[in-house]
Amino acid sequence: MSEAAASSAWKVHLAWSTTVVVYDHLSTLDLEIELIWKKKWSLIQILFIINRYVPDAAFLYGAVRSAGVHLTD
Repeated sequence: MSEAAASSAWKVHLAWSTTVVVYDHLSTLDLEIELIWKKKWSLIQILFIINRYVPDAAFLYGAVRSAGVHLTD
């Protein structure tokens, strides 16, 4: 496989992976709002939010960087 083909395949993989992550969040958002965001804050909720959003933010940042998009000049 050529380098260009491998790069293209990697970008397709990143797009697919990002789509799955976004779909997962959107498909469970109503439950998350009801069960997490509308309740009184607790340690479990804070841990849930950290577990839910920090890895996704890191994943999306890595996907954007790997796709060749530069976030700063």
